[in-house]
Amino acid sequence: MAIVFPSQDFLTELARSLNQDRECEQSAKTFEGGLTLILEPKDTAPTAVYLASDDSRFMTGQASVVEGGFSVV
Repeated sequence: MAIVFPSQDFLTELARSLNQDRECEQSAKTFEGGLTLILEPKDTAPTAVYLASDDSRFMTGQASVVEGGFSVV
Protein backbone atom coordinates (compact mmCIF):
# COMPACT_ATOMS: atom_id res chain seq x y z
CA MET A 1 0.00 0.00 0.00
CA ALA A 2 1.25 3.48 -0.85
CA ILE A 3 -0.13 6.72 0.51
CA VAL A 4 0.75 10.06 -1.03
CA PHE A 5 0.19 13.05 1.23
CA PRO A 6 -0.35 16.35 -0.56
CA SER A 7 1.73 18.94 1.21
CA GLN A 8 3.43 21.65 -0.82
CA ASP A 9 1.26 20.86 -3.84
CA PHE A 10 -1.82 21.28 -1.68
CA LEU A 11 -0.66 24.69 -0.42
CA THR A 12 -0.05 25.87 -3.98
CA GLU A 13 -3.49 24.78 -5.13
CA LEU A 14 -5.12 26.21 -2.00
CA ALA A 15 -3.58 29.63 -2.64
CA ARG A 16 -4.76 29.49 -6.25
CA SER A 17 -8.27 28.42 -5.30
CA LEU A 18 -8.53 31.37 -2.94
CA ASN A 19 -7.60 33.69 -5.83
CA GLN A 20 -4.42 34.76 -4.09
CA ASP A 21 -1.70 36.36 -6.15
CA ARG A 22 1.68 34.81 -6.86
CA GLU A 23 3.35 36.89 -4.12
CA CYS A 24 1.02 35.45 -1.48
CA GLU A 25 1.61 31.96 -2.84
CA GLN A 26 5.36 32.51 -2.72
CA SER A 27 5.27 33.77 0.87
CA ALA A 28 3.35 30.64 1.88
CA LYS A 29 6.28 28.62 0.56
CA THR A 30 9.16 30.60 2.09
CA PHE A 31 10.64 28.58 4.90
CA GLU A 32 13.08 29.45 7.66
CA GLY A 33 16.65 29.57 6.47
CA GLY A 34 15.73 31.41 3.29
CA LEU A 35 14.87 28.29 1.30
CA THR A 36 12.04 29.08 -1.07
CA LEU A 37 10.30 26.31 -2.95
CA ILE A 38 7.28 26.17 -5.16
CA LEU A 39 6.58 22.49 -5.60
CA GLU A 40 4.19 21.62 -8.38
CA PRO A 41 2.32 18.37 -8.98
CA LYS A 42 4.82 17.58 -11.75
CA ASP A 43 7.55 17.46 -9.08
CA THR A 44 5.87 14.79 -6.99
CA ALA A 45 4.10 12.84 -9.73
CA PRO A 46 7.08 10.61 -10.66
CA THR A 47 7.25 9.28 -7.10
CA ALA A 48 3.51 8.54 -7.09
CA VAL A 49 3.83 6.76 -10.45
CA TYR A 50 6.74 4.70 -9.12
CA LEU A 51 4.83 3.73 -5.98
CA ALA A 52 1.87 2.67 -8.11
CA SER A 53 4.07 0.54 -10.36
CA ASP A 54 5.19 -3.04 -9.92
CA ASP A 55 8.77 -1.78 -9.54
CA SER A 56 7.97 -0.74 -5.96
CA ARG A 57 6.59 -4.14 -4.96
CA PHE A 58 9.28 -4.67 -2.32
CA MET A 59 8.86 -1.27 -0.67
CA THR A 60 7.06 -1.58 2.64
CA GLY A 61 6.73 0.84 5.51
CA GLN A 62 8.84 3.56 3.91
CA ALA A 63 8.35 7.30 3.76
CA SER A 64 9.49 8.74 0.44
CA VAL A 65 9.90 12.43 1.13
CA VAL A 66 9.63 14.62 -1.96
CA GLU A 67 10.11 18.19 -0.78
CA GLY A 68 13.09 19.64 -2.61
CA GLY A 69 15.56 19.34 0.27
CA PHE A 70 13.63 21.31 2.88
CA SER A 71 14.34 18.70 5.56
CA VAL A 72 18.09 19.18 5.06
CA VAL A 73 17.95 22.89 5.90
